[in-house]
Amino acid sequence: MIQDFVVITGFSGAGKSQAMATFEDAGYFCVDNLPPEMIGSLAELFGHEGSKVERAAVASDVEALKLMLSYDPDFAWVPESIQTGPRQPGNTGGKTALMVAMNGGKGVGMAGGPGDIREGIAPPFREVSNRNPIDAVKLLLEAGADPDAKTPDGDTALHLAAFDGKLDIVRTLVEGGADMNVKDAAGKTALQVVSEQKPRPPRPTAGALVDGEMPAQPAEVADLLRGLASGNTQASNGTGSR
Repeated sequence: MIQDFVVITGFSGAGKSQAMATFEDAGYFCVDNLPPEMIGSLAELFGHEGSKVERAAVASDVEALKLMLSYDPDFAWVPESIQTGPRQPGNTGGKTALMVAMNGGKGVGMAGGPGDIREGIAPPFREVSNRNPIDAVKLLLEAGADPDAKTPDGDTALHLAAFDGKLDIVRTLVEGGADMNVKDAAGKTALQVVSEQKPRPPRPTAGALVDGEMPAQPAEVADLLRGLASGNTQASNGTGSR
């Protein structure tokens, strides 16, 4: 009888395959790219008497969020900080679903299969799905996720998005109720963090990343936060989507 059933959800390129590899290393039976509507049937199959599958992990895309939200999830839960498997070294944990949802989208720049080099474009060979981080963040906020929850290091989703130069995510978080006055472990608001952040390197003029999306400069993020604080929600709209 199954004892542990895990659903891994996220955007194309957000790390689902790496997460699956970690679960495989831990002894889980894993199924990748399962349509969300089949998750319940798979769980029922694993739960039949006599099943030898005690641990299972399913990787599904962002559309599975809607299914998960129908089961009254605990938005405050975060994975513990643990050492990952040998194929994904490092330390993970401490981030809420909202923080994780901010990243991802078009996937990695190179992948096996037709059109494996796809910088700046959507993968044409993948199944149709919604992988827009903004839509995922909006969905979680509307469902009750706390935008001001903090990581063990004291960062909120707004601190993380601002530091990463994600203008549209910053705007979405603030419009969704994020408190711009919340301070991190160092006693700084998101605006103070980006105001002290060094400028990013200029956009490359040659190579694979020329047409790819680039994070906003800290000054752009600071301007947006000031505009949002003053009620000017159109601030920095002309800088592009990030």
